[in-house]
Amino acid sequence: MKMTNEEVIGQLESLRSHCEDFAEKEDPEDIYHYDIAALTIAIKTLKKTYQECNPSRPNENKSK
Repeated sequence: MKMTNEEVIGQLESLRSHCEDFAEKEDPEDIYHYDIAALTIAIKTLKKTYQECNPSRPNENKSK
């Protein structure tokens, strides 16, 4: 399966949203909170890397 960078980022954002739905709000040690943190870092890193590699598209993927 081939995916564009935008599709990969979209899937990771969707997965993060899914984890947020399942995270125990009262328990900061719940594993889903660690998943959310890791996904957030991965998404930010991919967006930054994508922007550095594609400087002609400065505003793409900056909405989240």
